[in-house]
Amino acid sequence: PREDGKRFYRVPGYKVYYHLLSKLNLDTLAESLSAWLRQHSGRLPASLALDGKMIRETVGLVCLADHETGVPQAMACMSMKEGDGDRCELKTAQKLILSQPDLNHKLVTADALHCQAATAQAIVAQGGDFLLQVKNNQKTVRALAEAGLAGLPPFLPVLKKNMAVK
Repeated sequence: PREDGKRFYRVPGYKVYYHLLSKLNLDTLAESLSAWLRQHSGRLPASLALDGKMIRETVGLVCLADHETGVPQAMACMSMKEGDGDRCELKTAQKLILSQPDLNHKLVTADALHCQAATAQAIVAQGGDFLLQVKNNQKTVRALAEAGLAGLPPFLPVLKKNMAVK
């Protein structure tokens, strides 16, 4: 319901969902969600993981792989994990993204190394969406994210050691 004098409707808070989910039969929920995913297979947005790996600082690959199957969609060679050169993981990943013909209806995920404006812009330029991890390599972005989430309850409850979820 909308509170008197307010422009916005109140939305259910964290506790509402927590209590609802705690009352559900999780096996039935999992079966229902699995059936829905099977029914919509091929029509849901794909998610692709972007990551690079080096073997003994000698050979490196950046890969764009399907989250569900692990099957690579595209790969590119890199010559160093970090640095500013054209063959470092970051620059190689950005070129790999731009080489993709179409990222429409695809979500690209990546670790904090790829939390860069150029990477996000490359993904969007190819029609995709992104979910990038934020750490201290982007102090301003992290501070803005933390400020935007300040006062909000966590998505999942914080558990103390040796405490089980009921």
